[in-house]
Amino acid sequence: FTATFPATPPTSVAFCPTTPCTPTVVLLKNGVVLAPSAYVCDPINAQRQINCRLNFTNPTAGDAGQYCLEASCSNLAALGKCAPARACANLTVLPPPTINAVPDRKVCAGSNACFTVNFTAPAGCTPSIVVKKGDVVLAFGSHYTLTGSGTSRTFCINNAQIEDCGLYEICVGCGNLAEGKCIEACAEFRLEVLPPPT
Repeated sequence: FTATFPATPPTSVAFCPTTPCTPTVVLLKNGVVLAPSAYVCDPINAQRQINCRLNFTNPTAGDAGQYCLEASCSNLAALGKCAPARACANLTVLPPPTINAVPDRKVCAGSNACFTVNFTAPAGCTPSIVVKKGDVVLAFGSHYTLTGSGTSRTFCINNAQIEDCGLYEICVGCGNLAEGKCIEACAEFRLEVLPPPT
């Protein structure tokens, strides 16, 4: 039989159909067998394959490690006739991005309102920046601009007008990771635009 452990679940194990095998599947973390309640395996299908899944909710650094799927024929292993097959994958848990507080600003109408945003991102994270006003994601262009690199960005509202007043939110995520794989860090800030003197 063969065991395969892809980088992402589900994990699949195929048992050789020509062997009178009583299949047994276990999942190990760093060489220690996990309790059966830690993962879910479907019944063996007509192709004598079994799919197993290990899901993490709010993973922490303690969940990092090497996970191995081990398949054996329990009725043959004791006789020394069928060694277990094992396939492994490493799980790395990155800390989420963090973002510093962004001060509110007051500017006169027609001025540029700029906000400096400093954040941290773990190694392997490509920062993805989104700015919202209410529930609307702002498109960067001539009125809204985002400049900078590394762990600092400057968001500007150019030629700010009274209608630009309000509460804004800037969020930093890891754009290179799949959706839902990394929690965003967000900060809110408020802009007040004053009418020009008359």
